[in-house]
Amino acid sequence: MIAKLPKVEIAAYFIVWVFSFSFSFYKVYLLGVPFETSKPNYFIDGWSILPRRKDDSDDEWVLWTTLSVTLAPWFIVHLTLSEITRIFFIEAIPLCYMLITVLVLLCHFPPVLSAFLIIQLGLFFIAMLMASKFFIWLLGIFYLLLISVGKDVFMDTSRMTDEDRLISVLLAWFLIRCLDFALSEVKESNEQCQKFLNLLAYTFYLPCFFFGPFIPYEYFKLQIYKTRHAGYKERLLCLCISLVKYYIYYLLFEFLSHVLYCSAMHHIIENLVSNGLWTLSGIGICMANFFYLKYIVVYGFSTSIAMFENFTTPDLPKCIYRIHLYSKMWRHFDRGFYLFIFRCIYSPVCGRRHASIIKKSFASFLCFLFVYIWHGGTISVFYWSLFNFVGLLCEAICRQFWKNQFINRWLVTNLSQQNLRRLEAFVASPLWVFAVISNFMFFGGHKLGMLHFQQLLKGSLLLNISVVMIAYCMCQVSIETDKFEKKTSDKYLITHKVENVE
Repeated sequence: MIAKLPKVEIAAYFIVWVFSFSFSFYKVYLLGVPFETSKPNYFIDGWSILPRRKDDSDDEWVLWTTLSVTLAPWFIVHLTLSEITRIFFIEAIPLCYMLITVLVLLCHFPPVLSAFLIIQLGLFFIAMLMASKFFIWLLGIFYLLLISVGKDVFMDTSRMTDEDRLISVLLAWFLIRCLDFALSEVKESNEQCQKFLNLLAYTFYLPCFFFGPFIPYEYFKLQIYKTRHAGYKERLLCLCISLVKYYIYYLLFEFLSHVLYCSAMHHIIENLVSNGLWTLSGIGICMANFFYLKYIVVYGFSTSIAMFENFTTPDLPKCIYRIHLYSKMWRHFDRGFYLFIFRCIYSPVCGRRHASIIKKSFASFLCFLFVYIWHGGTISVFYWSLFNFVGLLCEAICRQFWKNQFINRWLVTNLSQQNLRRLEAFVASPLWVFAVISNFMFFGGHKLGMLHFQQLLKGSLLLNISVVMIAYCMCQVSIETDKFEKKTSDKYLITHKVENVE
């Protein structure tokens, strides 16, 4: 149970939290005017109703939104044909899903890509029939290295086209779906033909095919052949409302691109150090905000369609500004990917729930090794993965220390519940700073994170104390938000079954 603090104290934490983030945003906003003048190549004419131009340097966002517009008619085809198939010949749903997605691939990508995916799917199915997790993982590691490391061998990554980037992303998603299917069905005694049809439906499901999110196979297979409980009109209304909601998030992203130029700024971040730590931190925090909005929009549109078809999907990312622990960041941002990592790597290595901290650490190491390679194996992803692993390790050690019988008894005897909460937030504060800077490396490259480390190391004692105190307030806001959620929410996420596993 989370201890309740005085309302005045909680209000003070929220004020510091809001002021710190708002002021850093303001510093980035002020820098935007001279930056737009000096670096016009990063900008395009945006909304005419706004006085500032649009930052168009986020290649990932441009790629995602362009493809989404291209795929919009295909989503309509997918929904129409799948609904008709479900009414008249529900057993053909897997073939319907596969044929639509393969047709999309043949229309927009080289035919060799479709052949590559079908061969990969067939090999994983054969590995599953061999009833050996060793061979499944051997094949998985081969494809992981092929799609993540192989591109550095077979192509010039500095000159990758949009098509190359799209193929890299869809191959990564396709791989973990094949892995999850094979590892889920390896010990099942279902009829083999039915398994193969399920594999087709799962791996070629169009709404989540290109950009995710990852839906665990054990949830997906339960809904493939089920009839719909609600009528078509009710589901269509829910779909439209959901799409409108995420379109508003899209408009918010576009609006902020006219106001905060953090994406363009991070390309020449070394030249902006002289503007001070507030501005430098503001650029990183703004990039985190844009990153969060991107995933809300992309995952939101995909899950809206999946939920229209009654598939169970992981909840969308939580706001990263209110998460203070590494473990919760991993659980609550990309929840589908977390479930894959937990179920397919972490849990099998740890075995039973009460594994030793050494075994847990080794399992975490393997998870982050997979994450590093799966995300492309770049230097920025390496630092991000390394610091995340170190941060989780420190968190686990602190938790183990806290659970020590002597320490725990002393703390409970000598400190009130309120002071225990304050102590927890204080101990978590440096880890939160560490987590934020490591995430800067993922959002904006390793240079952005390293510059933050340098500024803190070179900074005065007063500066570092101020940073830790702001972090302390942020941790208290996060704890209070968790307390509010547990008090008001009565729904359970599909991640709750692993929520308490450390």
